Amino acid sequence: MRTTHLRIGLLLPALLAPVVVPAQGDLGAAVLRCRALPEVMQRVACYDAIVVAPGAARPAAVAPPAAAAAARAAPAAPAAENFGFEGRTEAAMAFVESTLAEPVDGWRANQRLRLANGQVWQVSDDSQGFVPPGPRKVRVRRGALGAFYLEIDGVTRSPRVRRVE
Repeated sequence: MRTTHLRIGLLLPALLAPVVVPAQGDLGAAVLRCRALPEVMQRVACYDAIVVAPGAARPAAVAPPAAAAAARAAPAAPAAENFGFEGRTEAAMAFVESTLAEPVDGWRANQRLRLANGQVWQVSDDSQGFVPPGPRKVRVRRGALGAFYLEIDGVTRSPRVRRVE
């Protein structure tokens, strides 16, 4: 209870005395003065109390940090090329489609399967299965909790895989 009265006592002068800023340079000084305040509530009240005089120039947008600006300026790599390697924070594709680069008669644990798009996926579970002869379309789809599954055309089971190349 006492802390609440103390905060109100600190905020009241800031709320009753708005700062009228006639020009751009003074606006910067007022913002710097507010930024120097140690308490969050004091800072917010100080920012809210800044009033820009009519006819004063609008403040320029705050420039983003250099790292964020560089990340936005960098060209994005093709999503299908990095499917399975991207970080978890990036926007992710749901699946990638290709064909098997070489004929296979099935899969087993730890087997590597090369796709026509150059990606190599390794079976990461202990499943095994049969693949009918002939060229097969495949789809590697994203599962829950970072898992990937290889769906092979004409096969009802899908082994869990991880990208190795």
